[in-house]
Amino acid sequence: MRLHGKIGIIVNVTPACPGSEDEKDREAARFFDALHWQSFLDAAVYAFSRRS
Repeated sequence: MRLHGKIGIIVNVTPACPGSEDEKDREAARFFDALHWQSFLDAAVYAFSRRS
């Protein structure tokens, strides 16, 4: 197929907030942020992932 046009992405960014002040909740929020947002946004904006 030789289609012409532009392709974009839509990312609904929502902050990861821990359910409590417990360290396990805070760690889970950091993990979610790193896994979901940094992996998508770094690749889209910078063309790489910080974790690679």
